[in-house]
Amino acid sequence: MKGPHGYLSATNWPLLHFYGFMCFVYIFFGLTWLVLLFMQWRDLLQIQFWIGAVILLGMVEKAAFYAEYHELNLTGHLDNIYGVMTMAEVISCLKRTLARTLVIIVSLGFGIVKPRLGPLLPKVLGVSSLYLVMSLMESYFRLSSNMSAEILLVELPLAALDSGIVCWIFAALTQTTRALRLRRNAVKLQLYTHFTNVLGFTVMTSTLFMLYSIKTQRLSDC
Repeated sequence: MKGPHGYLSATNWPLLHFYGFMCFVYIFFGLTWLVLLFMQWRDLLQIQFWIGAVILLGMVEKAAFYAEYHELNLTGHLDNIYGVMTMAEVISCLKRTLARTLVIIVSLGFGIVKPRLGPLLPKVLGVSSLYLVMSLMESYFRLSSNMSAEILLVELPLAALDSGIVCWIFAALTQTTRALRLRRNAVKLQLYTHFTNVLGFTVMTSTLFMLYSIKTQRLSDC
């Protein structure tokens, strides 16, 4: 049924504006990151280019989701936007996987404390590949299945893997900061302390957003 603002329900209407706003946020982050890279071009690390790739994927992801909700609001039909929905979900899975991989390797000290990951590299690649496969499966079942039991069967292992990644990250950060403290490297120690605080805040806000999404998407009557 078409409402005064289009075909979107009261639950999905705020998401249209949310993804539109996030497009501009990622554009701002992308331009800011390009300026910072240009200013520090002599001292760039490989990981900084991968951070730029995450920002680019995030910008494309939010633009695709905005296009999806905008078209759905105009037409009210999912058939016309299935390709956009699929592209948005795949890009989202790639972005989340790359973002988690970068956080893991930074927490392990790669590029700042260690020149290479050594024997930890296969473990990092294995966890990242597993997360990508499971997130793609979760997206597929969420788009194609109407049975909540099937979706939950995929979401629970993905949530468990995500929790394991978070625990691994904070354990690695503890070891890295301990090593920096023993080396008395105050500059890098301060950098990792700020990184840990920002990461903790990000995990907290992500958890709150997840609970809000569950409340609005799963427990809403409209």
